[in-house]
Amino acid sequence: MVEVHFELTDECKVLATGERVFRIRAVRDIPERFVTAGEKGGFVSSTHTTDGKPRIGPTAWVSGDATVAGDARISGNALVYENACVFGSARVKGWARIGGNARVFDNTVVKNNARVRQNAEVSGQARVAGQAVVSESARVFGDAVIEGDARISGGSWVEGNAHVSGHAQLSGDAYVCDKARIAGSAYLMGDTAVSGEATVTDAAIIDGEINDHARITDGRMQDCCVEGNAQVSANLPDCAHLGEKMVVTHPEECVVFHPLGVEDCPVTVAKTTNGKIATIISYYANNSGNRLGKEQLIHQLQAQGLDELFEQQLQWAKNRVAKAQPVVEEEALDFRLTDETKTLSDGTVVYRIEATRDLPFFNVSKGDKGGWVPSTHNSQGIPRISDNSWLGDEAMLLDEAILTCEGRATGNVCMKGNAVVKEEGWVERSVTLTDNTEVIGGFVTGTVTIAGSSTVRGGVEIEAVGTLTDVRIRDNSDHRRFGPLFGTGIEVFLTRRAQGAQLSTRISGVWREGTLDEMVPENPILDQLNNRDWWETVGDQPLLVGQSPRVQALVLEEYAQLRELIVTVLKQWDS
Repeated sequence: MVEVHFELTDECKVLATGERVFRIRAVRDIPERFVTAGEKGGFVSSTHTTDGKPRIGPTAWVSGDATVAGDARISGNALVYENACVFGSARVKGWARIGGNARVFDNTVVKNNARVRQNAEVSGQARVAGQAVVSESARVFGDAVIEGDARISGGSWVEGNAHVSGHAQLSGDAYVCDKARIAGSAYLMGDTAVSGEATVTDAAIIDGEINDHARITDGRMQDCCVEGNAQVSANLPDCAHLGEKMVVTHPEECVVFHPLGVEDCPVTVAKTTNGKIATIISYYANNSGNRLGKEQLIHQLQAQGLDELFEQQLQWAKNRVAKAQPVVEEEALDFRLTDETKTLSDGTVVYRIEATRDLPFFNVSKGDKGGWVPSTHNSQGIPRISDNSWLGDEAMLLDEAILTCEGRATGNVCMKGNAVVKEEGWVERSVTLTDNTEVIGGFVTGTVTIAGSSTVRGGVEIEAVGTLTDVRIRDNSDHRRFGPLFGTGIEVFLTRRAQGAQLSTRISGVWREGTLDEMVPENPILDQLNNRDWWETVGDQPLLVGQSPRVQALVLEEYAQLRELIVTVLKQWDS
């Protein structure tokens, strides 16, 4: 059998299943998980599974009072912590994290950078991958797949062969089952249920019911039912009920009214795919609670002398829907290209832009000059600047990069590759965004290149230098700056990544990236002696070896304190 990095102690307990588990203790350092030899961890039922494989891989760990039992295995850089429980034949791997009181069991797989925490439960053949998070009291089971940046929270359930991906969010008591697909920026709230082979992308649904082969690609709706082969790509009026082959591409194409004389009886009128107008009476019920059709509704209204008024309301709704024309919005850009050009070193010709209307959000007036672009649209036909965004000063957009949804780039910013700034994101000064970097609502300044699949989100405000690659900055604590350190003048930068962290230093404008021991050594005096040529070239202070014992002691103390602080932060980020 393969040797493991832990041993079983005498401390044990018996699970509700009758299985006995033992607290573990590390027999060597596990630097990837910040564990030192002799440190105790969580509980396991044995060192190896029934097939002879290590229950915990060489760089994985189980901490706190977490439990791993049955034939479950933890591998890669995975961590199971707090009171979490993993059992059955479950697999937790990659950089996945299982924490809180979460339970992962049966034949589930949690991998990549996925998180299952609080009181969440994942079971059956379910898969949780990517950057997905399953939290609070959510449940994922059956053959469901959760991936991308999806968030499943509240008391939401996902089961069957359902698939949730992209930036989709489920909260409240949302329920997704069968072969339903939830993707894009879809947001399901309240008691929303999606079933059958329905698809929801980029739509917000509150207390809705979506089933059959319905397809919703945009819009907001509340207390609505969409079924059959209905298609929706616009906001719906509350309580709308779409079925058959109804199609709504603009709010004017769907009308809901409530007949006088009856309660809780919304009537929906909308077009179908063949251009006809269809009517659905949602849920009119008699005193016995039985659902009634149009004829029975008319009979009830006749008894009250309200049938003619109902027919007038219905005809008005049909006329309104019939007159609704598909909206083809002409693209109106907020900028135009001027005659002022310059040629970049690679031969690319860029044009200075000019605002075509006032943009009060940025204090920009019509006619104001802005930054530089090679064309109005990128190669995919997407406007480089759209939705009340602005490119100012000498900032530049290249390749496929775009500004959208009130995004802003100013100063000498350069955006290239597939970089995106949106949702009031702002980059300024000498920031370069490249590859697949996204700034979503954050503020970035400084002299820095942000590359890879980096993300800066929310209300983050950071000043950065050097090069940051594949970072994940969701709040200001995800990017930290220390120093300059006494005696050496070094500045230390610690930035969170999806997998681990980036540690780098700067001195006299020289930027380096490396491990904790390389960047903040235990003995900086010895480090300077071992790298004397480099320190004498870039350092702006005398070498520590020539300083007084008091100065040396102060430097050693500060380095020790900083190392301890960095390790504390890394442990927090690791869970």
